[in-house]
Amino acid sequence: MKLFNVLVFLLFSSHVYAAIPVTIYSTINQDSEFQKLEQGIDFFFDKLNQSCRSNYQYEIKLKESLNVDVSPFKLLQSQTEIETKEGRDSFIFFQESLYHHLKENKIFKKNKGITIHSVADVTGHCGFAFPIIQFEQMQSPLLKEVLQNHLLISQDRAGCGNLSRLIAHELAHLFIQDNPPHQCGDQRCGEENILSVYRYIKPRPSQFGSRGSRGGDIFDDFLNPRQAPSIGVEFNEKQCESVARTVDQLME
Repeated sequence: MKLFNVLVFLLFSSHVYAAIPVTIYSTINQDSEFQKLEQGIDFFFDKLNQSCRSNYQYEIKLKESLNVDVSPFKLLQSQTEIETKEGRDSFIFFQESLYHHLKENKIFKKNKGITIHSVADVTGHCGFAFPIIQFEQMQSPLLKEVLQNHLLISQDRAGCGNLSRLIAHELAHLFIQDNPPHQCGDQRCGEENILSVYRYIKPRPSQFGSRGSRGGDIFDDFLNPRQAPSIGVEFNEKQCESVARTVDQLME
């Protein structure tokens, strides 16, 4: 094989098979919690590789318990100017709480790869992701490099549905960089998509029709289906392309 062909082959191979580094932190020191988080990561890459016909891999670089939990994480509804040791800057959503979480636990450093945090309470959310695109308004290059590509998973998961699917959904935000979130093109993602939030369950029509002892209630339920956490796991073509670009960024 000619030298040029060998070099091309090696370059292509490293691009395809290089493992994405993942760090996992938890504020509860339980092996079962780390196992659940790893299962969710496995689930995500399995569904991603199936949909995108890819072969992305990941490697757990560190699993560590943290002593300080700043929960409940505080949600900022709009861009807010906040003074930090790194200077005054613009924060939104849970970025300020993530900043304090990293500082309090002495893990404030440039984030290489993906970092997942299991924390007590993410106010009003089952989880939350911090994709690169979310930091467009932030001025400090250091803060951007530290805060991007983190992911929060709440330990209060009542009503959140399947945990592995929840983790996969939040990881999808990091890799797809959807803006606005949960959109597929110019509309909300369908129930089958990994970025969908809810699915709607319609009960079977009663064998007694729309009348009878429970008939009226069942007919009403059929017209107004019950909302439940989504179980969608598919990636569309544009999402697969976005994932490829994000992986390139992560592996630089």
